[in-house]
Amino acid sequence: MFRSEVPMNIDEQRTTVFRARKSFKRIWIMIVGFGIFIPFGLALYFGTGDSKALFATAFGGVFALALIFMALAPGSRYAVGRDGILLKKGKSARLVAYHELRGAVALSESQAVDVLNRYLGPAIHSEQSLSLKEWFNSHKAYGNFLRYCSVPVLQETTSKGSRRNIVKFDSRTSGNFVILKLKSGEEFLLSPVDCDGFVAGISSFTWIKDRSSFSSYEAPVSQMTPEKDKRMRKSFRVYAAVTAVALSAFSITIINLRQPGNSPSSLDTGETATAPSDGESAGAPADPIPDTGWVDGDTFRTLITAGMQVPETMGAEEKSKELDRAVAAGWRYGVISGMLGGYLKNSGLNPDEELFAELNAAVEDAIFGIEPEIILRETNAGFTEIAVVLELSSPGLRERTEERLDEVVAAQ
Repeated sequence: MFRSEVPMNIDEQRTTVFRARKSFKRIWIMIVGFGIFIPFGLALYFGTGDSKALFATAFGGVFALALIFMALAPGSRYAVGRDGILLKKGKSARLVAYHELRGAVALSESQAVDVLNRYLGPAIHSEQSLSLKEWFNSHKAYGNFLRYCSVPVLQETTSKGSRRNIVKFDSRTSGNFVILKLKSGEEFLLSPVDCDGFVAGISSFTWIKDRSSFSSYEAPVSQMTPEKDKRMRKSFRVYAAVTAVALSAFSITIINLRQPGNSPSSLDTGETATAPSDGESAGAPADPIPDTGWVDGDTFRTLITAGMQVPETMGAEEKSKELDRAVAAGWRYGVISGMLGGYLKNSGLNPDEELFAELNAAVEDAIFGIEPEIILRETNAGFTEIAVVLELSSPGLRERTEERLDEVVAAQ
């Protein structure tokens, strides 16, 4: 009988309390792995100001704290008294009367792993056989076996091909344990600091009949026949194919609804993306477009055009914002292309792919940190196309850019 509170009918005058063992040995690396997300998310947030980075901090913090809480196992203890054996972990507590007891024995780490695998095996096999009833019963038995164990136990599985084709499994834990066996068939893995003292304390009140280190747990018999397994595999293949088609259709729909997608919301993000193609022109704007190229030695002017498909239900303001995001994604590409195109035309160079990549990087390095200024912004009536004229200004920008390009060419 499980209770939410510790039973108070145990005779405290003749009770010996045994502290529960706490261990981080097997899970510290997992705590560190999740904990890394905390400073990483905070660094992104303070570095970029993007509040979405806090999700990484929250993700790492929640899982790291959960693992720490599991390792600390607050409220865990064991006691042996005249009225029985008290088992407690968190809010779960049970008083085992001596007439219920069949056996108790201290286990080494390797013996505990063998017993754990005896419980883990049926849980793994029930997943392979896809038997819901066996899966539920085996996992319930496994969880009940570990209900009062304060030391974390990890499971390790090795699959070949699919998740169902598990070729190896093992339990990971540390230290010595005690297995408590009841006449009802229930068994509990306990983790007192003094395992031998705990068993000796029980022996002082009752005779322990079973002192073997083996578990009497019997695995459920699998009812999966070859014919049933074949039908189940076929059903899973059909399910996988239907799911793949549905996900592909969904992805294509999303891409068509929002292009170019994943764009920043303003021009000062500094992010780059693929530039719109020539066919995505915004048409002639209401105002004449200024000449593009080098205005003087300090300023470069370029025209950015973009077009996109948007749902009819989207309002004009949201459509306008989507167009601005498209420009924000492509303006840097347009500036680099314009500067590099003018340089190649004037120098008569015909670079190969490797040299072109180095020249592109040189221009990108020259304009790094310079924010564009919008000179002209025009959209069509349906807010599906946009034309923006930008100027990039910095003292000596042209000279500095061409010097870097000349250095790259001279190094070839």
